[in-house]
Amino acid sequence: MKQKSRFGKIAAAVVALVVLAAGIVVYQRVRPDAMTEAESETQEVAAPEGVPVVLQAVERRTFRESIEVQGNLQARNFALVSPKIGGVLDAIYVDEGDQVIAGETRLFQTDSVKLQKAIAIAQQNLKVARLARVESQANLRRVEAELSKIASDYRRYKSLYERGVVSEGAYEEIASAYEQAQAMKTHAESVVSVADEQARSAEISLTLAEQDLRDSLMLAPLSGTVSARMAEPGEMGAVGTPVLRIDDVDSLEASTYLPGQYYERVIPGTTPVRIGDEGSWWGEYAIRYKSPTVDPGLRTFEIRCDVPGDGERAVPGVLAQMLVILEEREGLGVPSNAIVQRADRRVVFVVDNGTAAMRVVEIGLNTDGWSEVIGGELKPEDRVVVQGQFLLDDGSAVRQQEGME
Repeated sequence: MKQKSRFGKIAAAVVALVVLAAGIVVYQRVRPDAMTEAESETQEVAAPEGVPVVLQAVERRTFRESIEVQGNLQARNFALVSPKIGGVLDAIYVDEGDQVIAGETRLFQTDSVKLQKAIAIAQQNLKVARLARVESQANLRRVEAELSKIASDYRRYKSLYERGVVSEGAYEEIASAYEQAQAMKTHAESVVSVADEQARSAEISLTLAEQDLRDSLMLAPLSGTVSARMAEPGEMGAVGTPVLRIDDVDSLEASTYLPGQYYERVIPGTTPVRIGDEGSWWGEYAIRYKSPTVDPGLRTFEIRCDVPGDGERAVPGVLAQMLVILEEREGLGVPSNAIVQRADRRVVFVVDNGTAAMRVVEIGLNTDGWSEVIGGELKPEDRVVVQGQFLLDDGSAVRQQEGME
C-alpha cells in the first residue's frame, strides 16, 4: 500500500509540471511584448543598415618605376703590388689593416745585397771605361803630333822633288810615311769613339743598377689600406706575383647586372640608383658605367656607380641593395587595395549621401602600396573605400565604421 502511495505522489508531480509548462507557453504567445530588454537590444544591433566601409582620402604622391637588385661593393681603386725586381724578399714593412700613403710608405724590399754589389761592379766598369777613353784620347794626340811632323816633311820633300833636288825614291818613302800616319790617325780616332761609347754604356749600366736598387724597395702606389698580405720575408718574390693588396676604402663602386630589356632605359650620368642595406638607404647616386654590350648567354648587362665608403657599412665586399629608378613622377594616387576589377574596367568606390558611387580609373605606376591615377572619373577631393569595397555595387547602401575615417 505504501509503495502505491509513493507512485501516486510522483504521478501528481509530473502532471503539475506539464500543466505549468503549458501555461508558460500560452503566456508567451498572448504576451509578445514580454521579450526581455537585452533580447530586444541584441535584435536591434543585428538589424543591418548598409555595408560597413572604411574610407581613405586620395593623395598626391611620388610614383616610380624601379628595379630592386643586389649588388657588390668593391674598391674602385686598388693595387696588387708585386716586385719590380725578382729575388728574395728581405723585409715586408706593413701588415694587413695598415694605412699607407702613395709614394711614401715603404712596403717591402727585394734582394738589396745582390743589387748593391751589382752597383759596385757597374761603378768599377765605368771607371775602367773612362780610363780607356783617356788612354785612347792620349794616343790620338800622339798620332796627330806625328802626323803633323810627317806632313811637314812630306810638303818639303814634294817641293824639293818637283825642283829635282831629291830623288824619286826619297820622295816616295816620305809620301808612304805620310799616308801611314794619316791611317794611324783615323784608327786612333775610331779607338777614341769606341772608348766614348764604352764609357757611355758603363754609365747607363750604372744608372740601371741604381734604378734596380731603388725598384727593389717598393713604395705604396696608392693611398689606402693593406687588405691582404700574400708572402713573408725570406720567400722568393717574382715579377707579376702579388705580395700585397691595397684598397682605397674611401672610394668604392657598386656593381650589379640588369636584364637586357632595360638596356636602352639606363643612361650613364643620368639614371639614379639608391644604395643601402636592409635597414636604410645610404644615398642616391648616378650610374657611372654601363657595359657596352648585353651578355648573349645571360641576357644581362653590368652597371656601376660610385659610392663613398664609411668604414662601417659601406666597405669593400659588402652585399648592397640597389634600387634602379627608371622613371619617377608626381601624381594623384589611391591605395592599391581600393581598386576593384569589374568586367573589363578598374573601378574604385566613393560614398555619396550614404550610398556607394562607382568611379572608373586608369592606373599608371605602383609604388609602396599606392597606384597612380592617370585618367578616369576620380577627383582630388574624393575619399575612396579601402575596406568593404568588394561587397559594393553602384548605389549600394553603406555605413562608415565607427572610430574609422
